[in-house]
This record gives sequence, structure tokens and C-alpha cells, in this order.
Amino acid sequence: MEKQIDLELLFDKIKEKNITLIELSKKTGISTPHLSMMFKDKRNMTIKKLNKILKATNIDIEDVTK
Repeated sequence: MEKQIDLELLFDKIKEKNITLIELSKKTGISTPHLSMMFKDKRNMTIKKLNKILKATNIDIEDVTK
């Protein structure tokens, strides 16, 4: 069975670390509006972008998969 990223859980984990979308944008190079649209599931999150977000926030992929 293939695991999927839980975007809501990922966003919650980022908020728990008190990281704003603006800060995340600066750390990842992904624009703030693009990040917002990805977390609202209105834009696809590529593996490359997901990896940038996970690296910038020190979140383990296993913590945000279902």
C-alpha cells in the first residue's frame, strides 16, 4: 500500500514549530502564495518541494504520512 502525505498534518507540524508561511518561503525559495495554495490542496506538491519543506522544518516524512 502506498503512503500519502497528510497536508493538514504537515501544516499543523509546521505551525507547532512556530514557522510562518513567510519564513518557510524564505527557507525553501517557494513563494508564500504557492505554499498557501499547496496546503489548501489547490496546487500539487511535488516531491522536490516536499523535500525542501521537510528539510527546512526538520520534520520527518514518517511523521506526516498516512
